[in-house]
Amino acid sequence: IARWEPLERMLDGGFREDSAPEIVIQDHSFEVFLAFLQFLYTDDVSGLDPAHLSIDFALSLLAVADQYLVEALKRKCEVSIQKSITVENVALMLTTADQRAAPALRKRCFEFVMAHFGEVLGTQTFADLPPALLRELCNEASARGVRVGYR
Repeated sequence: IARWEPLERMLDGGFREDSAPEIVIQDHSFEVFLAFLQFLYTDDVSGLDPAHLSIDFALSLLAVADQYLVEALKRKCEVSIQKSITVENVALMLTTADQRAAPALRKRCFEFVMAHFGEVLGTQTFADLPPALLRELCNEASARGVRVGYR
């Protein structure tokens, strides 16, 4: 774990956690944090297997990797998540990619939305996008001349 700089700083000084008998990790499920620790020790995460991927798990793991500055795990999460983009989940993935500074995932989500704009536009998750992202997507669609058919 010494290669995990945030924990090293927490244990070696400057943080209130360095004098505590245990470190409490909040905001993450046990399963997600266990996978995070697995990656730190082995450079592998079994939970990112495309055949059994849970999008919620992968997005949560991406959030942990971002929070604790583990770029290699962020990249693995981005690659796995990109393979599971659908019309229904692309807005959630795009929001997470934007919040978690995941540029490859963000770019892939943008491309997916541009290719399926009419379908994505009709989803509730699209309507729930943060205003800045919604504006950016609409501007990009306009710049590309994306057309939406009406019936």
